[in-house]
Parts: sequence; structure tokens; C-alpha cells
Amino acid sequence: MKLILLTLSLLSSLISAHFTLEFPPQREANEEDQSSFPCSGAAVSTTRTAWPLNGGSIQLTMGHARSAVQVLVALGNDPGSNFNTVLVPTVQEEGLGKFCFSGVKVPENLGVKDGDNATIQVITDGHETGGLYNCADITFSSSNSSSSTSQCTFGQGIRTTAYTGPPNANGTGSSSSASGSASGAASPSSTGSSPAASPGGAAGKPEAGGVVVLGMLAAWALWL
Repeated sequence: MKLILLTLSLLSSLISAHFTLEFPPQREANEEDQSSFPCSGAAVSTTRTAWPLNGGSIQLTMGHARSAVQVLVALGNDPGSNFNTVLVPTVQEEGLGKFCFSGVKVPENLGVKDGDNATIQVITDGHETGGLYNCADITFSSSNSSSSTSQCTFGQGIRTTAYTGPPNANGTGSSSSASGSASGAASPSSTGSSPAASPGGAAGKPEAGGVVVLGMLAAWALWL
């Protein structure tokens, strides 16, 4: 019985870990609030991360087997819900663990300069009510180069495939929706240790793959 309880507890914690924004470090937020737009409802950080003015990396840890992922930015000290510039258009990610975007650049027409403050918001789907949201507060820095902060790592088997669902990762199609997604901007590349998959039909809302694992391992624990 102890083995069964331990197995179920471990699996429960795995499935509830939707995703984490590792770099830049995300705002402190309760995981159960991650479906709240914007920024999991978390307050602006008291400290900001210096982020390269000429483009940097965005490191994530994924807790779902498949996720649609989108990256937005809002300028200012406390932009509220004004996330209306796309840094990374929605992509389909597959696999658990480390996932990263490198060379992410802010559109030149925003006129961002050294010392400006902003907030990066990463959106994934992975929730029955819509999107999941994490934010990181940054200060653009010309003294930091991309090479000094692009420490991208990838979990084994992580890959991206063609995404053909709604334009926003939270499953909406309108740029005026609460996703904060609007016209924008750059199309930065993501790289990994695994070769990119050929385009596939990853349409609709990706499922949370941990549910299948839970059923299999719970049955195994009961059999023991």
C-alpha cells in the first residue's frame, strides 16, 4: 500500500507541473493559478533579469507530453495585460523536460533601447480552460551578448513539429483576445539535441500526456 501511495503521489506532482519558465526566471506564482491571464496572476518581480538587447534565450521545462507554445512581450515597468507583441509565434512542442528558444529578438519597430524594462510571457495550452501563463520581468541590456546568456538545453526526445491549430497557444483565434497576442514580429529559431521532426498534423489542443502514464503506472502499482 505504501508503494501505491508513493507512486500516485509522484505521478500527481508530475502531472500538475504544467511548465516552468527557467530563464529569464519567472515571477513567483502558485502553480494552481497558472491558468490565470496574465502571468498566473503574479505580481511584478522586485528584481529584474538583464536580457540581451540583441536577442537572448528562453529556457523552459515542460511538464506535458505535448504543448502548443507561444512567447509574447509587453514593454514598461508594469504592463498589466498589454501583451500585444509576439516574440515567438505558436509552435508545437513534444516531449517532457528541458526546451529552449535561442536568438529571440525583439522587433526593431518597438524602438527598445538599453535600460528599458519589459515583461516576457510564455503561453502554453495544456489546460482544460485554455492557456497556461508564466512571466519574467527583464531589463534590456546592451552589455549582455546573446552568447553569454544563450544556455539552451534540451531533454532527450524533445522536438518541435508543425502547428496548425488556432494562432494563439491558448486556443483562441482573435488577436484581441485575452491571450495578448497581436501582430508581431520576429520568428526566432529553436534548436535542440534532437533533430527537428518533419511537419506533421498537430492540430487542435494537444493533450496532457501524463494522464496515460498515470493509468499505466497506477495499474502496475496495484498489481504489485
